[in-house]
Amino acid sequence: MSEAPLKQIPLQFKYVEGQIPTYVNAVIVNLVAEGVIVDFGFFDPFLIKEMQDSLDTGKEPEAATVQSAGRVILGHQLARQLITQIQNALDSAEKSINE
Repeated sequence: MSEAPLKQIPLQFKYVEGQIPTYVNAVIVNLVAEGVIVDFGFFDPFLIKEMQDSLDTGKEPEAATVQSAGRVILGHQLARQLITQIQNALDSAEKSINE
């Protein structure tokens, strides 16, 4: 006897007045046994010139400094769901741009 397929339950996040999303422009994903750790951060674009100047003088920086904006651990299933949701959103945006 086979199991019935799992049904998706839609989630609804409540809007909180005055809660402003954090802008991020850098992300790193690391695999761990439980799933993935996702670090979100902000890299100040004004530092690009400083890093370029260092490279021009032969001093290679070890890494770019990123201000941490948040860190989450996602289980394998949730990480896959996030990939699907992001891909669907990007596909939808691309489709509407091309129409």
